[in-house]
Amino acid sequence: MDKLIHQQHNIVFIGVKKLLENNQVAFNIRGTGFIVKKDDKKLIVTCAHVYQQIADSEKASIFCGAISPDTKDNDAVKKYNFYDISFITQHPDPRRDVCLFEFKKSESGLESYGYEIDKLSSEDDIKKLKVMSQVEFQGFPLGNEFLQMGMGITLAASQTIISSIKYSNVDSKVDFILIDKLVNPGSSGSPVFHDEKIIGIASGTLNQTHRIGETLINVPVNIGLVRTSNYILELLNSLNPKS
Repeated sequence: MDKLIHQQHNIVFIGVKKLLENNQVAFNIRGTGFIVKKDDKKLIVTCAHVYQQIADSEKASIFCGAISPDTKDNDAVKKYNFYDISFITQHPDPRRDVCLFEFKKSESGLESYGYEIDKLSSEDDIKKLKVMSQVEFQGFPLGNEFLQMGMGITLAASQTIISSIKYSNVDSKVDFILIDKLVNPGSSGSPVFHDEKIIGIASGTLNQTHRIGETLINVPVNIGLVRTSNYILELLNSLNPKS
């Protein structure tokens, strides 16, 4: 886990911003993503539902925040850099819940960002994973709630195990991974690591619905869903190399 701390600047929060009076800016964190290198570009991987749940009226103001690469691990306050981003595409199979963003402006200042594409585990790598294997993920859970509490932007790490690896009944390909951990709001799109490689992104938490009187309430169960990295690779490789 210690080695992963040095890569935190590649993990971003995704949000929308609104210009207030006196040139003040308010922003709202909607999810997590990570920066990856693809040919000569830097792209952001996250969950498709992070983008889909942003209102059309807000999509022109989507941006990301990333820890400055010169921030030290023991710095009490992390410095963040902010970049305007725009949606490119999502996986053609909506069940995969994976999409890509690009940076709107020139990538000056982004030279130190981005995981190499070989950081992503292939489908063969995924099939070698075992139940009970240890995994870690990092993201921005409850990002807005922490801001309202005066705690600032908070990148948090979680450690857990793989509880199940699910395969498709249609083509026997890896479908998704279950982990023994809640995926809180704001953590969707968090990179999930095993042995320093990214095996997927946290995609959500399963819930049970119960009725109390006339009210239906969702009770979270301690199971999280991970969309595997082979589908991220499929999406990245589908792009035109010069795009």
